[in-house]
Amino acid sequence: PPGALGAQRRGGLRRGEAWRFLTHNAVFATPGEALFGVYLLYHFRVFERQRGSRRYGVFVTSVLTLATAAQAALIPLARALGHRWTREPFASGPHALVWAHLVPYALDVPSTNHFVIFGVRMSDKVSVYLAAAQLAMSRGASAWIPSACGLLASAAFHAGLFGLRRWDPPRWMVELARRTVGRPLDASGGARRGPIVR
Repeated sequence: PPGALGAQRRGGLRRGEAWRFLTHNAVFATPGEALFGVYLLYHFRVFERQRGSRRYGVFVTSVLTLATAAQAALIPLARALGHRWTREPFASGPHALVWAHLVPYALDVPSTNHFVIFGVRMSDKVSVYLAAAQLAMSRGASAWIPSACGLLASAAFHAGLFGLRRWDPPRWMVELARRTVGRPLDASGGARRGPIVR
């Protein structure tokens, strides 16, 4: 159950298993979250095409690092203010990454169609915002806190704080990412050459 997962993560942090803070960003806990999250991540694939894999990787790495650091800082802050976590503090899954994409989506993607519902003028982008809102509200505070952290991390990235937009990762880091994370994500099939069916 989700609460047990959160308890495992907190116990892991106490035992020095800091990697749990990174892996909790990887997989959604429920099918509903996965449905909306994967739809949105697929919708945001345009940013890698616009920026290129290297610049997009800088964006993803930067916002995930900032959002995870913000979440890590919130736990002792909440404890100092007397708050007790009754279940897992943050929902598992890339909530922060999904919401981080909303900043460039709002700034860089133009709306192509407008319509009126009940006297309110809306654009075709409203479906993305509603899906993101549904994802953030899916698990209460444990989902909206990482979503807000992702949104703020992306705003900081786009504002140029900490020089993250200008950061150019070293060649060894790019090569490491290509060989590890890049291989399963390679849409071209990696080593495949020529037609599959002869």
